[in-house]
Amino acid sequence: MSLEDAINVGVFTQYDDDEEDDMHFEDDVELGNEDLKEIFPDTISKYLSKFASAITKEDTDDIKACYSQYWRRYSNMYYKDKPWPEPHYVYRLTNNNIFVKLYTELYFRHLHERMASQLTLTQRSESYDNFVELIDYIVEAEEPVPLSLPYQWLWDIIDEFIYQFLEFNKFKVQNRGKLSDEDQAFVEEDEETTWNILVIINSLQAFVRVSKINEQLEAYHKGTVIEDPIAEVDLYRFLGYFSLVGLMRLHTITGDYAQALDTVANIEANSAFSSHIPPACYVSLYHFVGFCYLMMGRYQDAVQKFNTILDYLLKTESQLKTPTGFNTIRKQKEQMFSLLALAHTLSPQQLEDQVSKEMMKKDGELIRKARAGKLDAVQEMFTRGLPNFLDPSVCFEGFGEEERTKFSDPKLEQMKVFMDTIKLQSKLYHVRSFLELYKTLKVAKLAALLGMKEEEVVSLLHFFKRKGNQLVWESGSPRSGERKSAESLDFYIDDDTIHIASLTVSKTFAERFVKESQRVIKTMESTASNKFSGNQRHNNNRRHNNNNGNNNNRRNNYNNNNNQGRTGRKKIYYKNKGGDQ
Repeated sequence: MSLEDAINVGVFTQYDDDEEDDMHFEDDVELGNEDLKEIFPDTISKYLSKFASAITKEDTDDIKACYSQYWRRYSNMYYKDKPWPEPHYVYRLTNNNIFVKLYTELYFRHLHERMASQLTLTQRSESYDNFVELIDYIVEAEEPVPLSLPYQWLWDIIDEFIYQFLEFNKFKVQNRGKLSDEDQAFVEEDEETTWNILVIINSLQAFVRVSKINEQLEAYHKGTVIEDPIAEVDLYRFLGYFSLVGLMRLHTITGDYAQALDTVANIEANSAFSSHIPPACYVSLYHFVGFCYLMMGRYQDAVQKFNTILDYLLKTESQLKTPTGFNTIRKQKEQMFSLLALAHTLSPQQLEDQVSKEMMKKDGELIRKARAGKLDAVQEMFTRGLPNFLDPSVCFEGFGEEERTKFSDPKLEQMKVFMDTIKLQSKLYHVRSFLELYKTLKVAKLAALLGMKEEEVVSLLHFFKRKGNQLVWESGSPRSGERKSAESLDFYIDDDTIHIASLTVSKTFAERFVKESQRVIKTMESTASNKFSGNQRHNNNRRHNNNNGNNNNRRNNYNNNNNQGRTGRKKIYYKNKGGDQ
């Protein structure tokens, strides 16, 4: 019997925990069966009981169905614009502490998703406390805890942990000076503990430490394995893996790009666990790694990262339209297209055909303006793709009113840093556009075209040469690389003449042949399919006409028989009847 059938029929056994769990849920509400019936619709009561039973039995199929399918379905059916029943009611229903902690995470996630404007400080604080207790339960256990959660749920826990931390800091910034005295006292009292960035980082690092995920990835790269009773369990392994991606994201939005790349050094070096990683995790990884490369001036690496993940998203777009994380993926996709357009403008490279077409469709006009030297277009592309940054004044101590005013908008500060670098390169757009037109060019002629002195042009060409040689990743750590020309052209100056060579690599004959062959095969298959459909319609028409002809013949025979009169028909009937006898 399927899980859905079980829910509809009511084949459920309520879980009774005879043994004491490691985690204790405070019980301060006494409820009877009649009270539970008023709080829980019959379907929800059975669903939560089944969910709790599946968690206890570690039934991965039922857990996955309850989490990935039925939670969102019943949220839309029963709790679309209101919260689920509070966790202490669920405890009375299931008597299962571990499940209630997991349910509480889903409960507050639902509030953040559907009723964010109605969240109170107490609810934000309670959600944080539940996260900390759940993490402590998993991390501090001497033996692997009896939990078998879907990989998607594990990623969602880490992602939601960081998301609610960012939302709490955003709430503090937006309501600075607007809170009541009671709420302000609450914030100041719990400022060092509740949603503190150091606690968030330490919690994620605890998963990394206990799971020994870095050691596992290094061993995988060497073709060996490590033996550890806890690290070998999927729950710890994937929580550690996802925590590395979460830490990388935190370092990125605090502006520490080098540390962010170092955090995922072992992930970038190999593709361990790739078949089990949720798409949202991969998108987040490539998004923030690409952004780090962009801010570090490694435009060629940024283009490669964005090109790779966007090509994957475009090819699997129909498969990714699932409720879990789809809106986040779609938002990040739009941001990455803007960042790709910007990085490609600064360092033109060959892109996948589909990615290039989509990029030009979305940002073609801004790319043309940016290549013409208009900084407003560069700023607009950067603003569109910029992730949300942490306000340091609410994350770190020691910020007075003057510092808070100075760093009031962290996005604006990042944009200023980036635009200062771009302004130095703005004249290079014009230089590149002229160099692309010639194989040899006199310095004096280039100076006349640019309206500059020859000495200034020579200095500008040296700057162009230096900026064109970027650190490009080949293998190993994301921060490693070799110095290579990232430009589509190269040149050298001999006396007063500039010698220019194009470095654009055209597609090979074999690659073009394969691509054109695939296109021809698709066309032939489409033509054959249409021809088959046409023949089938033609045959159906012929069959239809033949049937009409046969029907007409039968109708004529019937009419002829009618002309013979009723007596003739009786003679035939009785004759046949006698024959049968």
